[in-house]
Amino acid sequence: MDNMLEGKFLHFTQKELEMGRKIPDELYKNIIPTASILDALRSEYGKPIFINSTYRSPEYNRAVGGKTKSLHLDFNAIDWSVKDKKDLKMLYNLLDKWDKEENKFNFLPKKRGNMGLGLYSTFIHLDTRSILDRPAPSRWKG
Repeated sequence: MDNMLEGKFLHFTQKELEMGRKIPDELYKNIIPTASILDALRSEYGKPIFINSTYRSPEYNRAVGGKTKSLHLDFNAIDWSVKDKKDLKMLYNLLDKWDKEENKFNFLPKKRGNMGLGLYSTFIHLDTRSILDRPAPSRWKG
């Protein structure tokens, strides 16, 4: 969608979030809360954050072995990383802490416990599943 996301975030562009993919127009609103949290994290962290994966079409999701109910299909999830992989655990813990704070992000539907967070050896998965009425919070390590 033309410029739907441009200018909404301090650190990320629409082009970065789209990753060259054709995203259905009705899904654009789903990424805004997740990208807003990642943007706040980037400000706090003070170092670059690199986006690895956002939207996946059903065909692409199958090809990469994604789960059938993946929030990437709804343009609500971001897999991302940082240069120094030793920082991932600290950043995961900070996001977990933020998700437990009451009203940390007033654009989310619940006072706390809105996120899905997955910690992997080279990246973190972040989503705001509560905006899509998915059970939240959710935590896992891969």
